[in-house]
Amino acid sequence: MIPEELKEKLIAEAKGVLQNEFTNPCHMCKQLLYESRRRSNIPMLIILTNNHGETKELQLDEIISYPWPV
Repeated sequence: MIPEELKEKLIAEAKGVLQNEFTNPCHMCKQLLYESRRRSNIPMLIILTNNHGETKELQLDEIISYPWPV
């Protein structure tokens, strides 16, 4: 679940199979997010969830190892 205070700023939400562990976006999704952030020049917050209702916040740049194009 996305916290209510963040829903008003939410641009996109992706849902998958909830697991005990936090799951990062797939590589294709990360690339799409990276290109969008690069065009907008606005930092992007990624919110990961698990099946315990916990959330973990990461900046997009923290989960991109080798972005392309640079």
